[in-house]
Formats: sequence, C-alpha cells, structure tokens
Amino acid sequence: MEIEASVPEFKKTIEDNKEVAYYIIRLKANNQQWSVEKRYSDIAQLHEDLKNNHGSLPILPPKTIFAIKTYDDIESRRAKLDTYITVG
Repeated sequence: MEIEASVPEFKKTIEDNKEVAYYIIRLKANNQQWSVEKRYSDIAQLHEDLKNNHGSLPILPPKTIFAIKTYDDIESRRAKLDTYITVG
C-alpha cells in the first residue's frame, strides 16, 4: 500500500491567550484521505518516540529558542516539515 503524506498548510489560533500554530498533515492511501492538525511540539515528540524505537529517521526541522510567530517563519517551518514528512 502506497501512502502519500504532506504538510500543505498551517493555521494560527489562540490558546490560553497565546497565538499558536497548527500544521495540517494530510495522508492519502487507497483512495482515502485524512487530515490532522498538530502543533510542532507534538510532531517533535512523535519524532523522538519513533527514533528511540526504530532508529534512523530524516532530520526534523530544529526547535527554536523563541516562539515562531510571523507568517514567514511559520511558513518556512511548514515547508521544512513538508520535506521531512515526504522523505523516504
């Protein structure tokens, strides 16, 4: 079964009076499509769990010291996540 994965977009929202970004992850397989919205921290945690249990993985875009807030910075991370998820 072939699975296609991408991170084609993101959305910004307010949580606990803070602006946060969710990355939209799309998966396609067997003529079906699913989408999930995940924060970068969720993706980073999954990456670490998979790496610890399965070894070598593509390089995840790095964490930043300060919160990413500008459209350009979030879009840049989205593009890097898209590359990360489609490698392999």
